Amino acid sequence: MNRYGTISRNLLGFIFIAVLLVQLPSNASAAGKYGKWIKDTNIYELFVRKFTPEGNLKGVEKHLQDLKDMGVKTIWLMPTFDSPSLHGYDVTDYESVNPDYGKFKDMKKLVDKAHSLNIKVLLDLPINHCSSKHPFFPSADPEIRKDKWFVWSNKDEEWPQPWVDWDGKTKYPNTTWFKDPTDFKRGYYYAAFDKEMPDFNYNDPAARKEIVDYFSGVMKFWIDNYNIDGFRCDAARYIAENGCGKQKDQSQTHEVWEELRERLNSIDPNAVMIAEAPTETVKELLSYYDKGKEFNSAFHFGFQGMLLDCIKTGQRPASFFKELFGIQRKIPKKGPQECQDSLILANHDSFAGARVGTQLNGDIAMEKAVAALYILLSGNPVMYYGEEIGMLNTPGAKGDEAIRGPMSWDEYYKQKEDPDSLLAWYTKLLNLRNSYKALKGGKSMFIPVYYGVSTSELSKDLKSGASSPVVCIIRKSGAQMVLVAHNFSDDDTYYIFANLEKSSAEISKQSIVTLLLGTEGNYPSVTGKNMSNYPLGSIEPLGVKVLIFNEENKK
Repeated sequence: MNRYGTISRNLLGFIFIAVLLVQLPSNASAAGKYGKWIKDTNIYELFVRKFTPEGNLKGVEKHLQDLKDMGVKTIWLMPTFDSPSLHGYDVTDYESVNPDYGKFKDMKKLVDKAHSLNIKVLLDLPINHCSSKHPFFPSADPEIRKDKWFVWSNKDEEWPQPWVDWDGKTKYPNTTWFKDPTDFKRGYYYAAFDKEMPDFNYNDPAARKEIVDYFSGVMKFWIDNYNIDGFRCDAARYIAENGCGKQKDQSQTHEVWEELRERLNSIDPNAVMIAEAPTETVKELLSYYDKGKEFNSAFHFGFQGMLLDCIKTGQRPASFFKELFGIQRKIPKKGPQECQDSLILANHDSFAGARVGTQLNGDIAMEKAVAALYILLSGNPVMYYGEEIGMLNTPGAKGDEAIRGPMSWDEYYKQKEDPDSLLAWYTKLLNLRNSYKALKGGKSMFIPVYYGVSTSELSKDLKSGASSPVVCIIRKSGAQMVLVAHNFSDDDTYYIFANLEKSSAEISKQSIVTLLLGTEGNYPSVTGKNMSNYPLGSIEPLGVKVLIFNEENKK
């Protein structure tokens, strides 16, 4: 049968999937039974075309040891499928390797090499839309062309793009509805992102079933043949539409993701799904976890601004912990899949912000400070290639192209030899995080402190909902507890005293305190006398200090 025929994948393969789905509930009922590794990782996003001079998979493979040395545990490859565009999000064949990037054997070698280094590999999977050049859309062969897989109308419906805050009145001609460019006279098709990217039709039940079957087969293909560890799911909010202004976060969208998660459970229950869902509210973002039935993780859009504002303004925003805990304390704890928050500073999309180095004006001290803040915080840090060497936006380039410049390996290796470089700092932070379970997957707890430029004049930071130039957090996993304290001021050195007695970490008296990172000092054991006023010593401007209680609880 033609690979694009009416039956999207081998029928026997889907009978096999269906049988496994029937068996799954009894195997997947335990909380966090599957996908546990998502609680014990960090992620490094890279653009294959720009990551190495070769611009291909062989080039990425060549640098895996460098990423391993830095402490990277998971790599996320921006789309690697065949595509007419540079970015690759308009796919023409989901079971292919972009010829610019190499061949199937190159993908296999890359994944095998990564796994030998204990690095997991995520593929970027855009299922909201494909390329208008995908045979599903323009093929003259009716057995290949999938008319009902796309959204059609007899006119331009004049909808806005789904992320636009629609006023209920304004018309948006030539924005999301485009005239069929083929000779089939199908009217107008819906394309949320670009006329070259027609949206799939998940609203029609029959079409949805076929499309979900198809993408289940795609996931199975990459897992069975190349041992892929999971998928970053592009444009997760925009899968289904229910009319103008009802183009995001629809109930059918959640149904599709739940169906795909169920299918993925039958293929490899430990494979993870991570959502790109830049929602406006915490509640909307949490909906994509859906009691552990949809995504293992979602990028915490919006919070990156608060992380960076700590350093830009020298103050922790008053809403910092409300935003952090609003997600992390409500992420599903029960269900078949483990779930974890994912933190970013920037990524490949300009709506997420300029490159970190550009946002912080190339100030390495500031870049080090924000790196320490998010790498040592609860949730998985998701780094964007070049962030670790201070890459800036490409001069003269605009939009997304400005933040997708070529990786500078000359700079990388120069910094690798410099113990004070930004790269050395990232390496130190990541390897510290990887060494302690409290820092890898532990929760965060706010610790009240007293702070001042001298020990005789102290200010209070006693409420998590207040603004402050410092922050003190306990990271806890089981019996292991690690204290992380930051000074966001770029001028003042602060002396800090932590009220361990008022924390919910239940730190025991006689706990031995050991310095893991920061300025040397005298760190006495915790006693009844100092528990409410424990001396953390001084922290220099934009500095960080990390202490562990009873280091024997390392495992």
